[in-house]
Amino acid sequence: MNREFHPIDRNTWNRMPYFYYFTKMLPTGYSLTVEVDITNTYHTVKRGGKKFFPAYLYLASRLIARQQEFRIAEQNGQLGYYEVLHPSYACFHEDDKTMSSLWTEYDSDFETFYSNYMEDQKQYAGNHGIVAKTDLPDNNYMVGMLPWTQFSSYAAGALWHRQKC
Repeated sequence: MNREFHPIDRNTWNRMPYFYYFTKMLPTGYSLTVEVDITNTYHTVKRGGKKFFPAYLYLASRLIARQQEFRIAEQNGQLGYYEVLHPSYACFHEDDKTMSSLWTEYDSDFETFYSNYMEDQKQYAGNHGIVAKTDLPDNNYMVGMLPWTQFSSYAAGALWHRQKC
């Protein structure tokens, strides 16, 4: 699994003044809402005989993998960025209406990622409790979807760095 972390030299990093300002002087969060029509994507995935949620996870993870700034973290006091982030998401249990945390290893190849997701579902989706699959890597991000409702914005509080659960 890719857990590669690339250190950033704070003394030469061109974004350091901005990073310092928005994390130390004026800690800031942001929320951006963009409406995206996923109708064609949804139907393409379904025509291919695949589930939409893992395709959604893959597309979100792929976008994050393309933008280094989304992968910045601090590891043992060292500022840097991860090569990739692995999605962490809720798994709903129909039998008792509870949820468990699950994660899947990201891979840039859709078929490999989809296979990873399906294997995780097969192996861990039946595990009840807060955490269905342990060993959550540091380089993860939380993502979700509520398919039974329509909304145009979602905001959650988060620290600029990732923390282990």
